Amino acid sequence: MTDSPTREAQTPELTLQALKAAFRQSPVPSAAERKHKLTELKKQLSRYQDVFADAASSDFGGRPAFESRLIETVGTTWVVDHARRNVAKWMKPEGRWPQMLFSGPNRLHVTYQAKGVVGIIAPWNMPLYLSLGPLAAALAAGNRAMIKLPEETPNANKVIKSLISEVFDDSLVAIFGEELTDPSTFSNLAFDHLIFTGSQRVAKSIMAAAAQ
Repeated sequence: MTDSPTREAQTPELTLQALKAAFRQSPVPSAAERKHKLTELKKQLSRYQDVFADAASSDFGGRPAFESRLIETVGTTWVVDHARRNVAKWMKPEGRWPQMLFSGPNRLHVTYQAKGVVGIIAPWNMPLYLSLGPLAAALAAGNRAMIKLPEETPNANKVIKSLISEVFDDSLVAIFGEELTDPSTFSNLAFDHLIFTGSQRVAKSIMAAAAQ
């Protein structure tokens, strides 16, 4: 990791600009680099599973530890493992048949490329699974990510931030949580892709904000 300004000292707008600048400098991470990031994420999930379970229990007023470990940390680990096994295959160009008029010596293929910076908005009921699960997909696709954690889970947020900051620099993954007094400042940002899990009502408002 390299030194960088703290998340608290940066606005979401400046953070996104920094992430986009970092992506432009290194837009095509290799399969080995992507696997390494996913491996580090998996190690952190194992290290923090009990700490997260305690934090989630505090936020939810007594959620059983086995529930947090099984659904959130183990469930997320399965997502990471799936990405690690398949990332090299996902990156390979795929052939396509050209139109008959242009067949013969012509060949077509689709090359998959990273989009840039992916915004991830996680709901209150599964803050780890629905933030780090999408993060695994974003990293496997070669993207960088900016995560908005729910305001309702401050203790879980603190654990997730520690989990991530120990292995990923802010120029790769940046996280905001309850410190954003107006969550719409996040959904209004010009992400290259945006992932949201939640109610239909909130989804419509986020989609409207993103469309701007």
